[in-house]
Amino acid sequence: MTEKTGHQEAELPKAVLKRLIKSKLQEYDKSRGGDGTRDFQINKEALLAFSEASKLFIHYLTSMANDICKDAKRQTVNAEDVLKALTDMEFEEFVDPLKEALEVFKTETREKNKQKAEASKKRKAEAAEAEAQAQLQLAEVTFRRFEELNQRGSVSLQEFDQAKANYDVAQARRKRTEEARSSLEARKKQIIANLEEAKTFYNYTRIKAPFAGLITQKIVAEGDLASPGSPLLVIEDNHHYQLEVFIDESQVSKIKTGEIIEVEIDASGEGKIKGKVSEIIPQVDPVTRTFLVKVDLPLLPSIKSGMFGKAYFPVGKRTCILVPREALLECGQLSSLFIVNPQGQVERRLVKSGKEYDGKVEILSGLDIGETIVVRDIFKVKEGCRVGKKS
Repeated sequence: MTEKTGHQEAELPKAVLKRLIKSKLQEYDKSRGGDGTRDFQINKEALLAFSEASKLFIHYLTSMANDICKDAKRQTVNAEDVLKALTDMEFEEFVDPLKEALEVFKTETREKNKQKAEASKKRKAEAAEAEAQAQLQLAEVTFRRFEELNQRGSVSLQEFDQAKANYDVAQARRKRTEEARSSLEARKKQIIANLEEAKTFYNYTRIKAPFAGLITQKIVAEGDLASPGSPLLVIEDNHHYQLEVFIDESQVSKIKTGEIIEVEIDASGEGKIKGKVSEIIPQVDPVTRTFLVKVDLPLLPSIKSGMFGKAYFPVGKRTCILVPREALLECGQLSSLFIVNPQGQVERRLVKSGKEYDGKVEILSGLDIGETIVVRDIFKVKEGCRVGKKS
């Protein structure tokens, strides 16, 4: 464990920090329903803020890991000290990903060291093979020369036998080096195959969902035997909720895919929201004589799976008179309005009201198009008084 004095602090390279921030922003964008490929732009002030925050976090994490190492009376901070520091800092969500990354790093490091050792052995084997080849060539040339001299009787039998023995030894050495190189090549292939197999088995230890969502049901428990085809979890796509509506067969022809309609989900507390007709199932229920229509809902945190909702489909158009709800006077079963006559005087008139639409009430009778009514301060108005029109 080494302590440095002074005010110099480690700083992440800006290019690395910028790439890391963009990657995290794209992951967040994908979790919110995006495609995860958006090119986010980060201005200098934001990059500086991220840089300062990362330095503070690294400094605090390093200090805590250093204290843990001191308490354990060790001289070197290890990975377990960092993991414990993260837990103490209440960043438990970082612990498992960090452990996983460490295991991957250790595995890759071991394999790289093995490959380096094998590469070193291969270089030595190739050098030995080249040396054996050179000695074999020299021994062969020497043997051929002594063979010709022996045929002419210019060398003794002992000298000829020595040259032949040297040639045989060089051939045997050459053969051994070839076998050693072939053995190293086979071992290298075996190591690569083992590495690929280890990676395959490692990938099996991670279950990756096809989409980002919320786990709504856990089917298996720790210690259960997992078999192919058996579900482990139920995941809900909480970014793309749909409202399923059953429409009478006599009305389904008036609904079109892609149509924007109003939807109301009482439990969400959002009032009326906009939905989009995404699919009309082309099969009628033989019992209820209805079609299933699916409506895409906007991304709202208050909407949950299983909630009851209502969809409003426009099936026709008609002309009606609507007045603000606050302009209507009600007394028991009677409804009335203050009408301003052509002379500018207020008259109270009984009307028949109908349905209410977004804070406005339909007037079925008692009011004609073009007439002027009082819509504000109606309790301060009396019949016969004069009022002016709002410009």
